[in-house]
Amino acid sequence: MARILVVEDDIDMQELYTEFLIKANHQALIASNGEEGLKKIPRFRPDLIILDMGMPRYNGLHLLLSLRRIDRKVPIIIVSGKTGMKDDIEIKLCTQVKSFLYKPVDLNTLKKKIDELIPVSLYTGEHPFPFKEDDNNSLITNPRPKPLAAANKTSSMIGSMLGGCRIDSVLGEGGSGKVYRGLHLAMNMPVAIKILSADSAQDVNDINRFVREGRLLAQITHPNIVKIINMGYESNCYFIVMRYLESENLLNIIKAKKYIPYPIVLNISKQVAMGLSAVHDMKLVHRDIKPSNILLEKSTGIAQIIDFGTVRGNREEEKVTEDGYIVGTPYYISPEQCLGENVDSRSDIYSLGCTLFHALIGYPPFMADNPMDTMIAHVRDPIIEPYSLKAEISPLFSKIIVKMLQKKPQDRYRDMYEVLDELEKVE
Repeated sequence: MARILVVEDDIDMQELYTEFLIKANHQALIASNGEEGLKKIPRFRPDLIILDMGMPRYNGLHLLLSLRRIDRKVPIIIVSGKTGMKDDIEIKLCTQVKSFLYKPVDLNTLKKKIDELIPVSLYTGEHPFPFKEDDNNSLITNPRPKPLAAANKTSSMIGSMLGGCRIDSVLGEGGSGKVYRGLHLAMNMPVAIKILSADSAQDVNDINRFVREGRLLAQITHPNIVKIINMGYESNCYFIVMRYLESENLLNIIKAKKYIPYPIVLNISKQVAMGLSAVHDMKLVHRDIKPSNILLEKSTGIAQIIDFGTVRGNREEEKVTEDGYIVGTPYYISPEQCLGENVDSRSDIYSLGCTLFHALIGYPPFMADNPMDTMIAHVRDPIIEPYSLKAEISPLFSKIIVKMLQKKPQDRYRDMYEVLDELEKVE
């Protein structure tokens, strides 16, 4: 039985949907407008949403825009009496929209769409660690929901042991977990320990991404890529142990200094491009290059790329994230990512261009009041040359960034080696 939320203002249609879903052995949840639907989504966590776009007040489009901030995974079937709406760019950017039906709705067609989108079974089984000892390539497909209290309570983690490491303090926190500073006791070496959050540890895709991140880092040896030491599952926690550097991420440096001087940004650009070239040589795409994912070591200025949880390969078995699912951070995301299209290394080139623009000017190249409008700007708006905003920036460096930020992948550099060749010409 699936839990299906119907967002529909017409009472007769509410009754029709309810009867139809119950007969199909599903649980029906009803919301009379987008605002009510938005309140029910985090409370009831529906498996699917049937959304009427033409409601008064808080309509279907408003709900779509808001939904991207609270739940990007629940699939949506849109119902509309307006033709051509499915071609609107705002709808295209909402890749949760899996089907589009016109009124009057044919219930047999609706049933087929629901059957295509609802999983056959819910999560069952055990997952002490997401691969078997005799199968190094097997990721989990059926995690058992289990509360990981330790991963949620910072105070309970400090001083505890994990993977032979003592956890000393919190370094940072993201959507999928926390990163702690610790000490590897056997090696007497400071380390950074990334621990998957309790919520993410109950999601098969989040676990697989976490495991894939550790495995990929283990395969890459490069001075501009964070170095992994260990990974595992212990004390109800999935963790990755990495080498710790006394460093600061580029975003925090930009916030503190307002912008980064041009010669320093040029040096950072070369280092990150070299690191990404190693990633791309393995036929992988990072997909989330941004200032907060670039660390600068305080004593040496060495730049390192971190957070490989969204990395994707070209081979089918490497596709941890489903097709059409938007991955990335809106300020730095490529137009093809915005549209949910397939990406290659040129998408990372675009994201690095956004990052360099932000470092030089003090703000990203495309900004809007909300993530949706920011993504639309990536797709539609022209780029402003950095040199026109700050005359001290090398005109050649400015032109390189502009080419990195071209809307069409084929208009950018072919690969990071070509970017590096151009960067070497900048004085």
